[in-house]
Amino acid sequence: MKINIGQLLTKRAEYSPYVEAAVDAYSRCNFQQFNQQVNQLVEWFKEHQVEAGDRVAILCKNSTSLVTIFFAAAKLGAITLPINWRLKVDELAYILTDSEAKILFYDEQFSDEVNHLRGFDFLRYFVQVGNSPGTDIPFSSIFSDRQAAEPEIVAGGEDPAVIMYTSGTTGKPKGAMISHENLWSAGVGILHSLDWRAVDRFLCVAPIFHIGGFMPVITSVIRGNTVVYMHEFHPVYIWQLIEEEKITQMMSVPAMLKFMLETPDWLSRDINSLRYIICGASTVPPELIRQYHSYGVQVVQVYGSTECTGPATFWLHEMGLDKCDTMGKPMVHTKIRIVDPETGEDLPAGKIGEIVCKGPQIFTGYWNRPEETESCLIDGWYYTGDLGKLDEDGFVTVIDRYKDMIISGGENIYSAEVEAVIQNIEGVVEVAVIGVPNEIWGEVPRAYVVKKPDSNLTKEDIIRVCREKIAHFKSAKEVRFISALPRNSVGKVMKHVLRKRAEVE
Repeated sequence: MKINIGQLLTKRAEYSPYVEAAVDAYSRCNFQQFNQQVNQLVEWFKEHQVEAGDRVAILCKNSTSLVTIFFAAAKLGAITLPINWRLKVDELAYILTDSEAKILFYDEQFSDEVNHLRGFDFLRYFVQVGNSPGTDIPFSSIFSDRQAAEPEIVAGGEDPAVIMYTSGTTGKPKGAMISHENLWSAGVGILHSLDWRAVDRFLCVAPIFHIGGFMPVITSVIRGNTVVYMHEFHPVYIWQLIEEEKITQMMSVPAMLKFMLETPDWLSRDINSLRYIICGASTVPPELIRQYHSYGVQVVQVYGSTECTGPATFWLHEMGLDKCDTMGKPMVHTKIRIVDPETGEDLPAGKIGEIVCKGPQIFTGYWNRPEETESCLIDGWYYTGDLGKLDEDGFVTVIDRYKDMIISGGENIYSAEVEAVIQNIEGVVEVAVIGVPNEIWGEVPRAYVVKKPDSNLTKEDIIRVCREKIAHFKSAKEVRFISALPRNSVGKVMKHVLRKRAEVE
């Protein structure tokens, strides 16, 4: 029997019909009600000739409506495209054209953007989620007097359930195809790794168009716990929501953790329900982990990617605080090797090389990109493009992106190492280091630094500290002060944008 991720909701509604399934700013529903709405939407899909394999695009912020659309598409066998709502019109058009989406669901606040996306022959239907009057199909009308019978399941297993367009830290986004089996396997791996309970109340604040926001929803349906949806991150309101909804865990990125601690009066909130915060996208500074730990909240580090359907490794507190600067160990069904990026040969413990992963959650390939799929999926192993190492105990440390490594005078320089030194300088808010061309050395490190408004820090100060803390050949040779680092929707620094900037500086 092939796993269909939508059918998991059917079973959950049978097992836990009256357990609260979803909460957002506008509604609450239990699993029975949630499943009924999903089935009504399946019927609407059929009436509008949406079929298995068709692409269903969603331009919505986190909400019950968004996940209703996903589970209905999954039951039908259609493929969901959760789209980054922060993108510009041309970027949205690229994704819709690349995927040839048949239908677009969108939040009413994105009406202006959507008006520029009409005219594609392949895009037949527009559905507006919200209460504002408009010319498109109102999402709420779908649930009026429509039957909610369980549909026949025709897809599952290795069939794609979702296409997630990668965050594009290296250029044009690629559509990673994630199957029903991938989602099931990732969810089971998460439940095996983490203390995830049926009585939990998960706060979905990481955007669902990102795999880190998406997978906890799937995991919660498998486990049968409540998900509370927050439209978007706000460092003040999030503490209020944690207190009011008795949140037990959430997904975040390091920048969110930092902003939350900087919120005035957050300690006056009752957050005793909050057991842990999962954190991904980049390594969490050990001092930040210890800060949260001092308040009784554990930080769980996760390493993974869209192509891994989320997690590949977890670091948990029980693994030891002395290992909190690592990304922990692989999930139960995941294998990790470190290989030489040039030869592909396995490297011994402690040696830095490319991280490659294997497991049932590894994606099936890139949409319409066979050559790029073949270059990163080899004999079932996913070649991540990340540099890292394994220690003797099997802990994974992520060093840098392979493309971010700087080669200066024949020496390998890892930008993350230089960034770590500069980040600890008083007055520095954040930093990113790239390699820039140099006639003598080939490349040299250049640091883009955001400093505090009242800081008197100079470029010379930064270069001096680098030379004091690390080898001279690794030290930043150039420094540029900027107002903010370019980041994508999940908080990752877009170094390709900095490289383009460097070309004209």
